[in-house]
Amino acid sequence: GTDGARVPVELHTGVLWRHGGVSTIIVIGRDVSLEQALAEERAEREAALASNAAKTRFLSQMSHELRTPLNAVLGFTELMSMDVEEGQLDPEAMRTRLELVRQAGRHLLSMIDDVLDLSRIESGQLELRPVELCVEDVTDEAVAMVSGAAQRRRVTVGWDEAGPRQPVMADRTRLRQVLMNLLSNAVKYNREGGAVRLRASAQGGEVTLEVCDTGRGMVAEQLAQLFETFNRLGVPSTIEGTGIGLVIARSLIEGMGGRLSASSEPGSGSCFVVHLPCLLTRATEPSSAN
Repeated sequence: GTDGARVPVELHTGVLWRHGGVSTIIVIGRDVSLEQALAEERAEREAALASNAAKTRFLSQMSHELRTPLNAVLGFTELMSMDVEEGQLDPEAMRTRLELVRQAGRHLLSMIDDVLDLSRIESGQLELRPVELCVEDVTDEAVAMVSGAAQRRRVTVGWDEAGPRQPVMADRTRLRQVLMNLLSNAVKYNREGGAVRLRASAQGGEVTLEVCDTGRGMVAEQLAQLFETFNRLGVPSTIEGTGIGLVIARSLIEGMGGRLSASSEPGSGSCFVVHLPCLLTRATEPSSAN
């Protein structure tokens, strides 16, 4: 430009004429900075529209998901109020309804927690506090927390405790959250009386945690959509879930410097693998001879 600033230029060249073996070449330059600025503005506008559409879709889907357990809470509490007014206080019916209210309340709280986590992740406000630990120290806690659900569905959870004991840098609470999500899914989407296998190994500078189940598995199309927000892959609405747990799990693992992968075959179950970089163990210095 006239002020010394650089500007994008589109160049066109051509041969004007030739004479005596000498060619005269013309070069025409055109300032395209305005066109480039307009293209960038158009791209930003389209990105903003796509973001607004995604937010609208998010709010629509979230409100639908939240209504189900909330309606259950309101419905059962209203039934209990009517029974009290009519003097029909059946202790067994009350216990059943209170249990259903409790389950709906826990499901509602779980969804709210997931949405808050997803919001913090997308805004970059979720803080991870990595410490040196062995993944086996966290797996026992995660297995214990899903044992009740596994017993109710008669699903056996097998944990290979003879792991590598290789240290990693990870946020203990968030790693436990990821494992609980994977184990809960493996139980929830398993066949009744099925099995879940949890195994740790170390190879190639990585510590891996495999969670494999004997459920119905997924086709290639479902596997490709696995980490899409709110996509439940056609799972029946009778099975609780929001479709954002795996999105959060993958983001948390990536935030710890690792990755989350999955494989599946229809009728043969699914396998999720957490990959975390292992820390080099400090070499023990040889003791001096006396």
